[in-house]
Amino acid sequence: MKKKQIRRNIGKYLQKLRQERKMSLNEVVAYLSLYRIKCSKSNLNRIENTEGPLRSDILAGLALIFELSCDEILYRQS
Repeated sequence: MKKKQIRRNIGKYLQKLRQERKMSLNEVVAYLSLYRIKCSKSNLNRIENTEGPLRSDILAGLALIFELSCDEILYRQS
């Protein structure tokens, strides 16, 4: 699988996790800020739409929010 396809899958999976929990981008950004992780709404939107990089600190924060491990997000089975 190509790198861009992997990033797209991760972004769409993060979007799906957020939507399943009925969370807005603003709510996720607010939770990230509680962990002292700087991430704007537009940055999170770019991550979900494969237009921006997913920093490791943001990945770790999202894993905490969604109660998953980083590996579960990165290497999940389709």
